[in-house]
Amino acid sequence: MSGHPNFAASYSAARAALLQAWAFFRMRRKWLADSLCQPTYELVLRNAILRGRLNAPGFLADPALRAAWCGARWTGPSPGQLDPLKEVNAAEKRMALTLSTRTRETAELTGDDWEQVAEEAAYERDLMNTLGLPLTAELAAPPAQLGHNGGPPMQDPAEAPAPAETGDSDLEAA
Repeated sequence: MSGHPNFAASYSAARAALLQAWAFFRMRRKWLADSLCQPTYELVLRNAILRGRLNAPGFLADPALRAAWCGARWTGPSPGQLDPLKEVNAAEKRMALTLSTRTRETAELTGDDWEQVAEEAAYERDLMNTLGLPLTAELAAPPAQLGHNGGPPMQDPAEAPAPAETGDSDLEAA
């Protein structure tokens, strides 16, 4: 045995592996953002202001305004989900408890920008209204449970017909 956990053993183990990997990736991503992306962004911004291509009042004179102009949140792709419904429910609860925001949850779950998603959703909602389409699709009933080897649907034991009576005397005669 190698001493490493078996991450394929269960859903919980697979989730633990994913979280462990993403803890490492987030640490590297933060390092890259802090040491390369943000300084590069600030230099490009400063260069554009000095050349007159961008108007940013107070950028050169006031450190607080410069910090505001340079503020950025660096996010990358989302880690993906093993159980998207659980992830969405957890995100919904974090937002309800004001532990997180729609912007952060959208970035974490999908890697997208919440404002762009909200604008696109509003456009789609307006278009559907204009076209007279329903805003929500009715959920289809779940498929019936299949029996052994894909046979007919299984019945609840309470609903199953009683077994046919076989005469014990027939068995004794044979």
